[in-house]
Amino acid sequence: MSERRLRLLVLTSTFPRWNGDHTPRFVADLCVSLSERMDVTVLAPASHGADGLELLDVVEVRRFRYAWPARTQRLADGAILPNIRRNPLLLAQVPGFVAAELLAARRLLDQREFDAIHAHWAIPQGFIASVLKRQYGLPVLTTTHGSDINAVRLPLVTQLKRHALRSSDAVTAVSEQLRQKAITLGAPEECTTVLPMGVNTDMFSPEHAATTLRDRLAPDGPLILFVGRLAEVKGATFLIDAMPKILRDAPAARLVMVGDGPDRHALERHAARLGLEAQITFTGALPNTALPAYYASADVFVGPSVIARGGDAESFGIVLAEAMASGCPVVASEVEGIADVTGGGEHALLVPPGEPAEIANAVAGVLGDEALRERLRSCALKAVRERFSHDRLHKEYASLIEKIAA
Repeated sequence: MSERRLRLLVLTSTFPRWNGDHTPRFVADLCVSLSERMDVTVLAPASHGADGLELLDVVEVRRFRYAWPARTQRLADGAILPNIRRNPLLLAQVPGFVAAELLAARRLLDQREFDAIHAHWAIPQGFIASVLKRQYGLPVLTTTHGSDINAVRLPLVTQLKRHALRSSDAVTAVSEQLRQKAITLGAPEECTTVLPMGVNTDMFSPEHAATTLRDRLAPDGPLILFVGRLAEVKGATFLIDAMPKILRDAPAARLVMVGDGPDRHALERHAARLGLEAQITFTGALPNTALPAYYASADVFVGPSVIARGGDAESFGIVLAEAMASGCPVVASEVEGIADVTGGGEHALLVPPGEPAEIANAVAGVLGDEALRERLRSCALKAVRERFSHDRLHKEYASLIEKIAA
């Protein structure tokens, strides 16, 4: 008789709602990879237009309702914290969200046997997993992604984070600095490791460069690319402020800003005040499948991240790794976990956060030095394929889950 496959329950608040969705895919990609070695069931929040029960490849995805009527469910459409900052009234949905996810998980655990729980984000999923562990005796892996540790420092929330991390059988953090913060909050040091989400190096590759896209976006000069949520922590305003100086050196340069978020309209108005409507294109959020062509077609990618007023900061910078995998030279701010993906500046040019002049100088340096571009490109490609590829990191996640389940 063949041995039963390990059964994993994944708790998450961020998950693609349908094929082609712009919601980041890192949890979904990991689950699909894990399904090669175990049976994976994902519990994710309901969203308008998403099916309540579906299969992603062979991964079962179940969605729980957390507000009534259903059309009012907006808390988890994208990232929770930015949604609350944009609309504080969504705070009223938080208690219902936590209770609904806990009840939905309990129903699943009462119906079938699982061997382990993987909670993405220490709160609320890590806390929910700690409650389930006490009731069902299942081992828990908690993965911290950054905002769950860095933001929301209210005393009660901090206590919930501590409880979640201390109760976990293993904790992974996407960067070394985040690992140290998790340990400070109570994660067991001997069971807390650095393990990023990784990059699909088949999807993000230099071979996806598209001449027609490039000609449409920047027909006469260099293409500068930004990809990310348009929120304070991403520092997009400083990149816009850098554009007048960049244009003095490269008048035909064009900046393309891919993404949406609470600051989009303010950023568009800011660009207009600087007279940059013709030089800056805001595309809005794009499907994940469209991104490889943008990365591979750009001359330089800029990640101008800053530490937000509430303490939130980039903890890994997955878009930087995607750009590097696509053969696009990177200019990035020297904040928090960015050093992990950029090799401390070996694979990208690092600038002080919040300094438009430094951003402009670095961009001009990349655009004006072909040897530098080639060095950054080759170093970055090698680093991503060796250290941040899906294949390697997802195997490590699978081994870790099998270890705690044993």
